[in-house]
Amino acid sequence: MVLCNSFSPVDSFLINCGANKALELDDGRVFGPVLGIQMWPVENNRYNLESAVFSVVASGITLLHGFKFSKFPKKCPLLKEYVVEVGGLSSEKLVLTLSPWNGSIAFINGFEVVSMPNGQFPLRAVPIPIGPELEIPTHVGFETAYRVNMGGQILTPKNDTLWRIWESDQPFLINSASARNVSVNPGSIEYPSGVSVDIAPNWVYATAQEMADANVTNQKFNISWAFKVDEGFDYLVRLHFCDIVSVTLYSLVFNVYMNNRSAMDSFDISRKTMALSSAYFIDFVVNVSMGSKQILVQVGPPNLRNIPTNAIVNGLEIMKMSNPSDSLDGNFRAYSTDLKPHKATRMCC
Repeated sequence: MVLCNSFSPVDSFLINCGANKALELDDGRVFGPVLGIQMWPVENNRYNLESAVFSVVASGITLLHGFKFSKFPKKCPLLKEYVVEVGGLSSEKLVLTLSPWNGSIAFINGFEVVSMPNGQFPLRAVPIPIGPELEIPTHVGFETAYRVNMGGQILTPKNDTLWRIWESDQPFLINSASARNVSVNPGSIEYPSGVSVDIAPNWVYATAQEMADANVTNQKFNISWAFKVDEGFDYLVRLHFCDIVSVTLYSLVFNVYMNNRSAMDSFDISRKTMALSSAYFIDFVVNVSMGSKQILVQVGPPNLRNIPTNAIVNGLEIMKMSNPSDSLDGNFRAYSTDLKPHKATRMCC
């Protein structure tokens, strides 16, 4: 795979906690040491780090509340990724606070604080069920729930200008027999005006899942993906599209559904891009009500004649949005409300 041209952030802090020397990764990033802050829940003569219970707050947004590392499989590293607003009248600092619960301890193995490119997150998005566009306040925090490369393999930070990881969609397909992988040369992907390479790498747009046995007359089924999420939150769902399967314009038309609600009816990518192999994305806000613990995404053919029957998705991102309590983990308001442009924070535990 080809290494993407890296984005040059205004601020970039890559910290390898507890190390005594810098660590260079194979993607070129260098994590500097910060002594006195613990690595992985390793053996410790004073504390049992595996039983640690703590909370994490970033500039007034609760990221984790009562976090228990023991809930996760042993020896399985955990990466948590967030986007929070930094910058205000009072401070230009990002304050990251780890607070152990009574009788416990807090630890972190490493973290990244990186400025985000302008325009990476929307000011408004389409709600599901469909209605007038919703305005997204700038102070809302985001937590990455899923970032998926449809029809392709896992993409590592070496293949992304923002050093993101894109996982395969295979574990989320409800019926793998309904979909077929398609791909083209990533070099053939074009980014039209208004779509930055930082939105998603060309490797994402160069692969897709299409309907199995596509172009067969009277196919009537959907490709479906299910994603487990926390109930009671709004989620920003970004869909990435690129027509890499058509020979001519206006021949790929399909419907998109989210949680059994119509998101796009008779959607034609080429009417948005006016070209084939051209990147396009669209944002939705999906409310996951109490009692529901998944986001269901589906694509399928519309009730139209005289066009080939097919539907595709190239990539998908699902971001949890902080609630009115400024929390991404329950309704627990941070003890500090000191508001601090957007920065992405990745923490490794």
